[in-house]
Amino acid sequence: MMGGIRTFEEALAEPNEEEKQMTPIDLELVWQSLTQLAQMLERGMVDSMEQIEELDRQLAHSELKSQWEQLKQEVDVFNLESALDYLHEIAKILNIT
Repeated sequence: MMGGIRTFEEALAEPNEEEKQMTPIDLELVWQSLTQLAQMLERGMVDSMEQIEELDRQLAHSELKSQWEQLKQEVDVFNLESALDYLHEIAKILNIT
């Protein structure tokens, strides 16, 4: 579990200049990952951290950065219901609901 937390903390580290540029979103990959994350959050699984790490590569430097950061904050404090709300908001914005 500590390894997962460490990996999650590394993912939240300050991005370098190259990473600060907006990245394009792979809708198919994000849709699959959001679906899996929703299922994990609904079950309250700690495994959701790995899925968050995968999605972070797609969303952390995109136009959805604000919503994504809010979702991660809610997961950090185990407010899974609110995290699911942000997840649904992201999916709706991407029109992949």
